[in-house]
Amino acid sequence: MPSLHFGYSFLVGLTIATVPLRKAGYLGWRRIAIWFIGMIYPAIILTAIVATANHFILDAVAGATACLLAWNLNGLLLNLLPLEDYLLDALRIHKP
Repeated sequence: MPSLHFGYSFLVGLTIATVPLRKAGYLGWRRIAIWFIGMIYPAIILTAIVATANHFILDAVAGATACLLAWNLNGLLLNLLPLEDYLLDALRIHKP
């Protein structure tokens, strides 16, 4: 708990589903097809983890919640990179 099998597949599917097309805001059949293709992978993984009794549905919901939280907080963490660089430079620690 949480199921990161589902969380990982959900992040991959979400990344595919949000691939930008040439026209911004285009909601044609291509946009719908890409979204559908992106959501097939998490659906297959959800079916597999529940059918094989590796996880419950609540585990998948918790995994998706954790990954959505990470997806939304990624921008904040990227904004803190200069602060991290400054702190590591002040402490004379090399970034790996």
